[in-house]
Amino acid sequence: MIPAQLAGETFDGLQRDNGGRLTARIVVDAARPSAAPLHSAFEWDDARAAELQREWQARHLLSAIRVVRPSSDPQTPTLIHAFVNLEESRGADIERGYIPIARVYAEPDLLRQAIARAAAELRSFENRYAEFEAIVSAVKVARERIEHSYAGPEQSVAGG
Repeated sequence: MIPAQLAGETFDGLQRDNGGRLTARIVVDAARPSAAPLHSAFEWDDARAAELQREWQARHLLSAIRVVRPSSDPQTPTLIHAFVNLEESRGADIERGYIPIARVYAEPDLLRQAIARAAAELRSFENRYAEFEAIVSAVKVARERIEHSYAGPEQSVAGG
């Protein structure tokens, strides 16, 4: 793990060296030498890196697949994700995987987890764009509605 201060200082230097601009390619090229400050943040074994890239592509593919849910207007059907990435118990272990949306809707624990994850992603979005008050205000309203709409009398999807 690279300390944030070191990464930030490295990025500042790279930005200065590249006319105020940073790209992923600039960062990777700068990290390539084994003595570079960011070197350990990357996988340099090409076979392992290739396998990780294929896994990333599989995640991208799984998250891109949509199913058509009929709507009241046949001209504008609703597209929803076919799979949701959640955790589930597998014997004594808890594993993350892509679960079909129909199963998520059918199993209350999975549905609660999906809703909690959506609320957490909205909170992350709020934090990422904190300097844009109008955006944060709108997202906060949406997140709070999600958290309160799906929380039962004894639980909160936000974990609180």
